[in-house]
Amino acid sequence: MSAFSYERDLEAGTETWLTPRWITEPLGRFSLDPCAHPQWPIAETHYVWPDCDGLMMGWGGRVFCNPPYGTQADAWANRMVTHGDGYLLLFARTETQMFKRFWAIASGMFFFEGRIRFHRADGSLGDPAPAPSVLIAFGLENMRVLETIEGWKGALVKTVRVC
Repeated sequence: MSAFSYERDLEAGTETWLTPRWITEPLGRFSLDPCAHPQWPIAETHYVWPDCDGLMMGWGGRVFCNPPYGTQADAWANRMVTHGDGYLLLFARTETQMFKRFWAIASGMFFFEGRIRFHRADGSLGDPAPAPSVLIAFGLENMRVLETIEGWKGALVKTVRVC
């Protein structure tokens, strides 16, 4: 989905922020969006809270995960790391312990220039996010897709495994 909350936006009165289509569409088709919004489908299968807890449901195939940010982000990140196929969109909090794990596990990361403007639940465009974002690729094929995308502003970092 890409509709769960990031950091609560008290001014807008919502915790639902949807991933812009300009991010998801160039990435191709997804089997699962475990954090879906019913009016903003991204994948063939999507779990919508509260009917389905995407964190606890089965994951299969290529996943796009824009999880609830805040205290739940670590659990979603762990689930994506374990699954290992897809993308995880988070704030680029590179100083956190959670983020440090990604350097050794992820296939690559795209750090967006500036701040993403997510959509509200009604589809309208929100203000810029309160922090910069990173799209983390898990799996070499997903990294290869990132290498082909044109028009995004930012930096693509390929991770290197050191033995």
